[in-house]
Amino acid sequence: IAEKETLNDCFHIWYSCSCATINGFRLGRTRHQTVSWFEINPALGQVLLLLNSLDFSTSVGLAPMGSYSKISKGNWYCPL
Repeated sequence: IAEKETLNDCFHIWYSCSCATINGFRLGRTRHQTVSWFEINPALGQVLLLLNSLDFSTSVGLAPMGSYSKISKGNWYCPL
């Protein structure tokens, strides 16, 4: 339980208007609301960091590197 509380403190997931947010970064856009890629990229990086923290195992490689995070085929991982 303590680990989940720590993750909850580190990753604030919510929504703003019709866009999901993680740690204040909007993740997505709509016809009526344009969000720049300079805000979407760090949001995706936060999602990858959360999945990596949860030890999310998948056949897709996740490399959380902030605004420059990478997703690839296979179990590729880029050491930090």
